[in-house]
Amino acid sequence: MRYFEVKERTDIGYVMRLTTIEPTTINHRGTGWLRSYVNPSAQESIVDYLMQNQRPMVSDNLRKILDYYEQEINDTRVYTIYKGAYEKGDHENTPDYYFIEPRSIDAVHEDSVRDHLGNLESLILDQSKLEYARIFCVKGLKENRWFITLEIAEMLFRNHITGFTVEEIETR
Repeated sequence: MRYFEVKERTDIGYVMRLTTIEPTTINHRGTGWLRSYVNPSAQESIVDYLMQNQRPMVSDNLRKILDYYEQEINDTRVYTIYKGAYEKGDHENTPDYYFIEPRSIDAVHEDSVRDHLGNLESLILDQSKLEYARIFCVKGLKENRWFITLEIAEMLFRNHITGFTVEEIETR
């Protein structure tokens, strides 16, 4: 099976970023919802995938596709409120996002290359440890990186999901 790392696109220009995130309700599994404020700008793009504070955030459209393939993804809903619009009662068309946390799998292959500090220079995934994994993170990585199968990557592109790119990861 072929696996791809999901990365935020950096060639879009101005992407909407959350300015404030207020915890509101989070249940025992880490799922729940947060309230967030953004300062809208005509130059900002609203995308389906973005990294916010080193964590992946996805739009409702992207979350629905991911849920189709993997029901065990913890998510926290982030209600997005445009500053100024909320006071006027005009908050119906603001997009909501979800912080997602795919399950973690210990899948670093022994042939992966590490530097003298233990940081990964070249990641190789261990195919035997992935079995039927479709959406996942890899345990033991310092960065928050997540991976998907070719099937899911193709579905995201067919559905015109924006804000991301994929890079194929070697497996053995």
